[in-house]
Amino acid sequence: MYSDEYYLNQLSYFLVFIPIFARKYTIMITEELQKLYLAYTGVPAENITELPSSGSNRRYFRLAGVQTLIGVYGTCIDENEAFLYMAAHFRRCGLPIPEIHIVSEDKTYYLQEDLGDTLLFHAIEKGRATSVFSEDEKELLRKTIRPLSSLPGRTDLISPVAIPSRSLTNVLSFGT
Repeated sequence: MYSDEYYLNQLSYFLVFIPIFARKYTIMITEELQKLYLAYTGVPAENITELPSSGSNRRYFRLAGVQTLIGVYGTCIDENEAFLYMAAHFRRCGLPIPEIHIVSEDKTYYLQEDLGDTLLFHAIEKGRATSVFSEDEKELLRKTIRPLSSLPGRTDLISPVAIPSRSLTNVLSFGT
């Protein structure tokens, strides 16, 4: 049996390794996103910044250069395929969502249009906290929800075969 000191020593080695691995993993991701950016724009991105994730296992990066794009890395291929399919579907329906510009062969990386930093979740934060929404918040919610009313008549564009059933719950949380 080992002493507590031995286990603490082993744990300290492990805790040193985690940040090193995380940095190398992030570098690998940004290198792959840089390849996609170069393939799409013809020049390398000048700056790549990781963005906070929001309710998804995907990682987001802002790639800036001749064009500012959002780079996405997701390990779940089924979820990515479902997301990419629904993004294309919603764009065909005329909904104002980010356009997907390029996807890696393995479908773990893609670049999409950058719509800025403002999230609806944060824009209506005061109303969410108080349950009393200002006129500006109500108008923002109307502008967001109004285009969705056109979807029921557009079911002709949805192919159930294209959405893996185990990814359906992820598709329902489309706002990644």
